[in-house]
Amino acid sequence: MENFIKIAFWIAFVSGCLQAKPFMRNSDIPNLKTDVKCPSNSTFYAPTNVKEECIATALDCVVRELKGTVKLECEDPKDYIDSEVDHWNYILDELKRNPVSISPLSSSECACEKWPETPFNEFLEKMESLLQLVASTYR
Repeated sequence: MENFIKIAFWIAFVSGCLQAKPFMRNSDIPNLKTDVKCPSNSTFYAPTNVKEECIATALDCVVRELKGTVKLECEDPKDYIDSEVDHWNYILDELKRNPVSISPLSSSECACEKWPETPFNEFLEKMESLLQLVASTYR
């Protein structure tokens, strides 16, 4: 009986400690910074000063930039771009499952084209900022 109580205690304790919702996976942004090379004249729509109601649109825009312009214009010998697209799609899917409502992807105030076009390194920094915003908003 004593062992049963100890086991029940440890099960309850460990279960209580492991309640965290795993949401963010590791991003390949550091690898993109070092291994992906873009022409100096390439620019990308970078999500800047993203409002909470524009987070879903910003995530979608980043995915479209990565799949489109970045993939077409930049050299990626180790396929980090595809891995990063998968990462951002995972985040979008998690947000869609999240009980907190997210903005519709069609909001005209949140359109990708409203953000400034920036060089690749600045685009990556803005992506990191967006990841931090998502993590802080939906944790």
